[in-house]
Amino acid sequence: IQKPTSSKANWITISPQSGKEGKTTIKITVEKNTQSTQRNTTLKFYNSSYNINKEVTITQEKLSAYITTDNTNIGFSRIGGTADIKISSSVSWEANCDADWVILSPNSGNSGTSTLKVVTTDNKSTDFRKAIITVSNRQEGISKEITVLQDPIYLDTGTVTITLPIDGSMTTTIIDSNIPWEANCNADWVEISPHSSSELEGYEGSVRQTELNISASPNTNSYERT
Repeated sequence: IQKPTSSKANWITISPQSGKEGKTTIKITVEKNTQSTQRNTTLKFYNSSYNINKEVTITQEKLSAYITTDNTNIGFSRIGGTADIKISSSVSWEANCDADWVILSPNSGNSGTSTLKVVTTDNKSTDFRKAIITVSNRQEGISKEITVLQDPIYLDTGTVTITLPIDGSMTTTIIDSNIPWEANCNADWVEISPHSSSELEGYEGSVRQTELNISASPNTNSYERT
C-alpha cells in the first residue's frame, strides 16, 4: 500500500502496509482535522509483479466553523471604561459595533484565542444607552453578538417638599447621584450641609447616596415662609 508522502498526508496512518492473497483487514487511522478546509488523500494498493493497482480516495470533513465569546453582556457606569472580551474561533473574524460611543480594538483577528478590547466614552445623557457588537465571519456565515449597556447620568433628591415646625428644626434628605452636584438655597434662614459633592470623597460614576442636612431657624413671623 502506498500513500502520498507530502505533509498534507501526515494526518493518516495505515496498518498493515502489505499483505498476502486472500482477505485482509486494513486499519486506517486519521487525526482530527483542526483546519477550516476539507482535506483529501489517495491510498494506492498495488502488486508490481502483476502490474495491477487500485486507488482509494479518503476525504475528511473540515472543522465546523465557530466563534465564541466569554461574555455576551457587558455593562459600564456613566463615566465609561474598558472591558476585555475573550474570543475563541476556528476562523478569522471581524468586529463591528452599531454605536460610535463604543471603540473596539482590534477590529479583526485570526483563528485561535484573541482578546477584544471594548472602550466606552462618558454618557452625558439622562438615558440608558445600548449598543450591539457583532463578531463575525461573512464567508462562513457565522456571527456572535455582545450587548453593551451603559448607565445614564443620575441625580435624585428623593423628595421635593420638606415641611419644618415653627420653632425650627433639622431634617435629612438623601441624594442619589452618579455626577457631581451643588446645593444652594435662596433663603438666609435655611442652612444646608454639605453644599456640594466636592466636599466629599471623589465620585467614580456609580450611584452614591449622600445625606443632605437641612436646618431652619425659628419662624417668628405670623405667616408661613417658603
